[in-house]
Amino acid sequence: MSKKLTSEKEVQETTKEVTPRPAGMFGLYSTPGYVTVEENIPITVDVKEFQYTYRCKHCGHQWTEIKDKERRA
Repeated sequence: MSKKLTSEKEVQETTKEVTPRPAGMFGLYSTPGYVTVEENIPITVDVKEFQYTYRCKHCGHQWTEIKDKERRA
């Protein structure tokens, strides 16, 4: 198998963040807390496209697959 980087780009997206309030002083038996929701938080996503080349050990047939890898910053 071989792996080759075919393209690389950065994409700007927005996301939503939900932050729950911790449980009260009585643990599980306390009244439920509230959540804080922040919307449209800008994030950067690194997108890399790789081409994988495979070869069958039995018959020697070769094929390729293109796969994307994303990393959110």
